[in-house]
Amino acid sequence: MGSIEITEDILAPGDTLTLKYKGKNPFLAVSITPGLIKDLMKISSKDLFEHHIKWDVTSDPRDFYGKWMGKRGEDKWTRSFIRVIIQGQQSSKEKEGWCTIQLKGFMRTKYEYANFIQKWFWWFFNRSFYYKQRRMYLDANKDTMLELKRSLQNALGNAPEGQF
Repeated sequence: MGSIEITEDILAPGDTLTLKYKGKNPFLAVSITPGLIKDLMKISSKDLFEHHIKWDVTSDPRDFYGKWMGKRGEDKWTRSFIRVIIQGQQSSKEKEGWCTIQLKGFMRTKYEYANFIQKWFWWFFNRSFYYKQRRMYLDANKDTMLELKRSLQNALGNAPEGQF
């Protein structure tokens, strides 16, 4: 059985949003990120993957690293993935430090077929009917990623002026 798989970056033409923060309590981003991903993507805990959480308590400032991915099924054929990586340092005494946050997302559409007629049908269906729906999914996911960025900025006190 064959398949047609289409993968697109949500933030195309770029692929990653990067936030850099320096100031009070940068570890706060690590503690609120799983909840933000679940709330903004509207997913349950089973669709949130915590790939890595590391911290080094043997030195000061203390290093930390976290990587999470949220997965959401849009419909029968399409899945969306948003990944967040946070890396930084925080002093144990003053609670000052820095962190870098990277947001990346992609969307994957997969059609399965058993013969060349079905393969032709899926290509035709995708070009003629489903393309507009996939664009709507991409736009909604891009909005979700920008809202995640804004929420992290607000939590860290790093929001641009004029934001509420």
